[in-house]
Amino acid sequence: MSASRDAVEIAVENAWLVRIDGVIDNASSVAHRGGAPLDEADALRVLRRRVRAQAPDWPQSIQGFESWTAPGLSSRIRLPEEEWQRICGLLLAYRGRTASLGDQEDQTMSDIVARIREALSA
Repeated sequence: MSASRDAVEIAVENAWLVRIDGVIDNASSVAHRGGAPLDEADALRVLRRRVRAQAPDWPQSIQGFESWTAPGLSSRIRLPEEEWQRICGLLLAYRGRTASLGDQEDQTMSDIVARIREALSA
């Protein structure tokens, strides 16, 4: 890929955003507990907030997520290309650690990464 673009807007299914949010949160917690530089954990928390801030009506309760993640609902998220690439790396690392959960979760993570990379190459 050539020089990084300043920002790329990608339509992401809300159900996928919940997964992305969880993976970033998990990576941030692992970085913090694992003794990674504080800057690393903080950068992940900032990335998580940036994604959430762009998701309209991010639910504040479990009940809210039930309707917010309905099939067909998506949000347009605009991030620098390198942050999208970082998200892809986090999703792939998570997929590698959770391979025992079964093919469905593995396929979902692969689908999310494929969609992001497709949008980045457009």
